[in-house]
Amino acid sequence: MIDKDKGHLYTQNRTILSHLSEEKVDINNVISADGWNMTRKLITANGTMPGPDIIVHQNQKITIVVYNHLLSEEVSIHLHGIEQFGTPAMDGVPFVTQCPILPGQSFNYTFTPRIGGTYFYHSHPGMQFDLGLFGAFIVLQDWNHLIDSETILKSTKMVNIRKRLISVASNQHFLFSIPGIKFIVKETDDDEIQPIIVDKILLFTGERYDIELNLENVNEGVYDIFAHSISGNNLNFKNESPGHAYLHVINNNSMETPFNVSSEEKTILNCPFVVYPAMPNWTCIPLSALKTLNRLEQIHLTQKTNKQSEYFLNLSFVGFKTSGINGRIFKMPTIAPLAQASEIDTSCYNCGAENSCFCSHSINLATGSEVIFIFLNFDIGPLLMVHSVHIHGHKFQVLKIGLTSVNSAGVAIPTSDIKCSDSPSNAESLCYNARWSNDTWAEIDNIHEINLQNGVYKDTVVISPGGYAILRIRVTNPGVWSVHCHRSLHLASGMNAMLNVSFENQRNFLPWDLPTCRSFYNRRQSSHYVRTTRNPTETSYDVTTKISHEEDINTVTNTTTSLFGDGGQTTALVIIIIFCTVITIQRILLIFTIRKLRK
Repeated sequence: MIDKDKGHLYTQNRTILSHLSEEKVDINNVISADGWNMTRKLITANGTMPGPDIIVHQNQKITIVVYNHLLSEEVSIHLHGIEQFGTPAMDGVPFVTQCPILPGQSFNYTFTPRIGGTYFYHSHPGMQFDLGLFGAFIVLQDWNHLIDSETILKSTKMVNIRKRLISVASNQHFLFSIPGIKFIVKETDDDEIQPIIVDKILLFTGERYDIELNLENVNEGVYDIFAHSISGNNLNFKNESPGHAYLHVINNNSMETPFNVSSEEKTILNCPFVVYPAMPNWTCIPLSALKTLNRLEQIHLTQKTNKQSEYFLNLSFVGFKTSGINGRIFKMPTIAPLAQASEIDTSCYNCGAENSCFCSHSINLATGSEVIFIFLNFDIGPLLMVHSVHIHGHKFQVLKIGLTSVNSAGVAIPTSDIKCSDSPSNAESLCYNARWSNDTWAEIDNIHEINLQNGVYKDTVVISPGGYAILRIRVTNPGVWSVHCHRSLHLASGMNAMLNVSFENQRNFLPWDLPTCRSFYNRRQSSHYVRTTRNPTETSYDVTTKISHEEDINTVTNTTTSLFGDGGQTTALVIIIIFCTVITIQRILLIFTIRKLRK
């Protein structure tokens, strides 16, 4: 920890002291974060971590002005979970929906949140998310206009209190619980669901849950609030160092009661496995068990069509330092494709069913169509990590979660529902061109245990090692939207792609003065260029073709050879003639004047 006036700090007996003066330091001047007694650099919004809560009302047009006061880093702000209906340029992804905000610059994010619920904002470039640039973004609905559910820490008996759980972790996952108090889960990722009662919730990065604390049959007293960090396929957690807080339940007379401890454990929501590997006696409730109340407002900016398409997308590692989707290791563009579609090459020519490549991977989705995504988590070798998939610009409906199990060695047993290729086998294949093992599943109605009626809507979902998730979206929100693993290390290493949605309608929703950006090649010194724009339904937006001096250069604009621009030689000749005429007239007038004076 560090203070701008007191220097380096340390903690002792629950106080913060200065190394220089040994004096106490006001905690309000210090970002203590998780209380760890070390100093590290942070990037913050308005000097706090987390950044200030932003609380607005549903259908209220707002503007968030972001100033970049950093000396040498660009920033952008993404509103996680906000679909940005009609405002795709406000999605906050650098070199996708906008140019990054450079030091000294600012950007006005103006948009209208259409769906109430629990969201958060965070920086999208690089690893800034890890350094503290995030905060809560709450869109108020009718149900919470009388209760400030974010700040209530003391609860009166017989009243259920609503809480918002937001996982802003960059790479860690957490098991949240209040031993002795059950949760009534009412909402996830802003979709109201049929209430379900559980004891613990697994929170993966990017997810949100709105819960009520069921206090009707709870003894008065002090209760522990735990957030255990979990890791590995066994979902192990360490009891000695969890996130820890307290909930004080008092009676109507404000009389304190003895400390309460309860070890009763029952049901765990959002397990990515058939059973909880570290605790086989716990009952797992998978995400697919949640049922939507279908109260989510369906907003369509373009007409729906009967067209359907299906994509198998495998999130996997490529070597030790890179990762990708179907072997496409995402190469960040140097322009903003949303506003500069004619300048980006999205071709992935060197990728195949069993080999990877670097490219600006884009998936073109037809306007109004229904798209089924099957996200996989298949790798060669031991399957050890979950992936938290986040899709920008959309709420997807979870139709099925393909759960897996873990053997006694702690290794996931992959599902048999997926066939990676005819040859090699699943165990040897990179699985970049997967399909269903059962050919009849090509018809979605034939898929075992698929829920086409009331599956929950989400924008972030976890894929278990060796498992899959079937998700459905409707392509009616034009834009260029990112889809990626929300674990920041995986995103930074290439597990990312772009969804090119309704290409022909995107320009209708862009500000006329949206900035553009590009590399500068000083092309006139060495060669001429011509741009060849492809049909937007093809794999890439366009390619750039280089034409040498020896080739026919009539297809490009003639270079300028005069200071006076095109036709400069004629202009120069006219100017010279006029100049000579003026000089001649002056000489004649001078001679005439001299002769007149002599007379």
